[in-house]
Amino acid sequence: MDSKGNDVEVYGLLIMGSDQYPRYILQGGSECPWSEEWDIDFSKLDIQKVVAHGTCRTVFKGTYDKQLVAVKILDCGDGPALCEFFRQRVDVWHKLHHPNVTKFVGASTKARNLQIPSKLSSMDHQSSISPTACCVVIEYLPGGTLIEFLIRNRKRKLPFKDAIQLALDLSRGLSYLHSNKIMHHDVRTVNMLIDAHRTLKIADIGAARVKAWNPRDMNGKTGTVEYMAER
Repeated sequence: MDSKGNDVEVYGLLIMGSDQYPRYILQGGSECPWSEEWDIDFSKLDIQKVVAHGTCRTVFKGTYDKQLVAVKILDCGDGPALCEFFRQRVDVWHKLHHPNVTKFVGASTKARNLQIPSKLSSMDHQSSISPTACCVVIEYLPGGTLIEFLIRNRKRKLPFKDAIQLALDLSRGLSYLHSNKIMHHDVRTVNMLIDAHRTLKIADIGAARVKAWNPRDMNGKTGTVEYMAER
């Protein structure tokens, strides 16, 4: 953890010591004892299929309270401090509401309680959910990532008006984040999602940072080198 003044960096997300993004006192014990308004009810969550699987996370498609969602499983690590970091990160995300930012549905620090269908667990995805796993539930966007969308349309030139609309969607989403003192820090095509109406939405908010009051106080490095501006 890298702190400066009243700020604290959490999984690449800088949380300011303010009323809007309050800091939380770490609590002892190996469990996360709190309950938040964004806690999901596992009885309402129905896992249907795996849409992505890697060393650090698994993403499932499913429904939550009859809403189509994507369920992202990641390992929070052991101990109350790491659990608290996840909680602070999610507490920022669930306050964001904009048509060009991926909609946050809920989260849980107890993803081990997630019920995986036997047809999926037999594919060894059950073993990928560790006892210390957390999960984030967001809206499911059928258009996939921006890079996938561009590849699918590579054989025909993307209409100029469509390209402009995608650029406007991205600009509006980033403007909203910046107005809330949040800098994404990893703006690239794999972190932009497309919905059924070809609306672009910014994803992977966990890579973002809440800006320090003084820009000169920003430190550390995040992002993808190929997409970063030269210095």
